[in-house]
Amino acid sequence: MKVAVRLKKRSDVASLTLITITMMCLHEHEEIVLPDTSIDILFERNECCTIFLKMTMKYGADILNVCERLQKHIKEEIETMTNFTVDHVNITVQNVVYRKNA
Repeated sequence: MKVAVRLKKRSDVASLTLITITMMCLHEHEEIVLPDTSIDILFERNECCTIFLKMTMKYGADILNVCERLQKHIKEEIETMTNFTVDHVNITVQNVVYRKNA
């Protein structure tokens, strides 16, 4: 898995915490191909952040539904577990693959 983090005056602990929470959310969605996923975090004013995901999904998944659920899930989990407010969860589906065992 590729993990890219853009930091703006935040510690590595904060970024690793948000990446871990985001990964926990991703693991709950079997439609996502995890090795082809990257996470980018932009820390903004005060305790705000934006999460950028680039991911590959399995063929046949309801892409819009999965992305909407994932956005909501990530936002709720980060805001429940940390003192950060999530401004946006931006998701880019960069590829759709057909894999029997993906």
